Amino acid sequence: MLDAIPVGRVIDSGKVHASKTYEGHLEKILEKDIPFALGRTGSSFALGPAMVKILWPDEKLSDNLNDCSIVVRVIYGKFSALLAGDIEAGAEQTLVRGKMLSPAVVLKVAHHGSGTSTTSAFLAVLRPAIAIISAGAGNSYGHPAASVLARLKASGAKVYRTDLDGTVSVKTDGESWQVETRQDDRRKAAAASPAPAPAGGTGHKYFGSRNSDVFHYPWCKHQARKLAGFQQPERGVFGIMELHRSAVKMSQRRLAKKA
Repeated sequence: MLDAIPVGRVIDSGKVHASKTYEGHLEKILEKDIPFALGRTGSSFALGPAMVKILWPDEKLSDNLNDCSIVVRVIYGKFSALLAGDIEAGAEQTLVRGKMLSPAVVLKVAHHGSGTSTTSAFLAVLRPAIAIISAGAGNSYGHPAASVLARLKASGAKVYRTDLDGTVSVKTDGESWQVETRQDDRRKAAAASPAPAPAGGTGHKYFGSRNSDVFHYPWCKHQARKLAGFQQPERGVFGIMELHRSAVKMSQRRLAKKA
C-alpha cells in the first residue's frame, strides 16, 4: 500500500508485533522517510479543511492486538465519520463507558465485520446512516459475520461491502454526502494513474508537543522548534527505528523458542 498510494503521514499505536509483515511495514516507512508518530486518545490534527480526532488507544495498550488499533473521528462541517480499525468489544465498551463517542454519518465497521466487534451498545451511540465493511470476496474468515450484519440492519444503517460492491467512496462538501461504488475492473483502471504526492510530503517530519494535542509539519507557521531542538521524544513523536528494532528482537526471540 505504501508503494501504491502517496502517504504523507503514518500514525501507529506503537504496539510491537512479531511478524515479517509488520517488520516490512516499518522498513518501508523508513525507506520512504514518511513522517511517523504515535496516536493516542485526545490527539488531533487538521487534514485539509477537515479535523481528525484520535479517540483510541489510550496510553496503556491492551494485550489484545486488535484493541490497540487507532480509532479516529473525521469531522468536516456537518459530516462526520468514525474509522474503527480492528477494535473488538472490549475497546468499544471502554469508548462507550467513557462517553468518547457521538453520532456519526459513516462508520467504517471494525475488523472486516468480525463478530467480535460492532456491538449493539456501540451502534446505539453512533447511530450511523452508512456502514462500510472492508472484506475480501470469499475470505476464509467468513467476514462479515451474519450477527454483525443483523446488528447493523437493526441500527438502521445502510450497509456497503467491498466484497459485494467493490471500492466504496464517500464524498462530502461538509453539508451533504454521497456514496459511490466501483467494481474491480474500474478500480484497476483508476490505479494505473496514481495521484501525485502531496505538496511538501515524503522526506519531511512533523511535530507534537506536551502542551498541545495537534501535530504540525515543519512548514506550518505554528511549528516553533527545529528537529535538532528535541532532546526527548514528545507526545505524538516516536522513534520508528527503535520500534523496528523491538519488532525484530521479538521475532528473533519467537524463532529461538521454536528452535
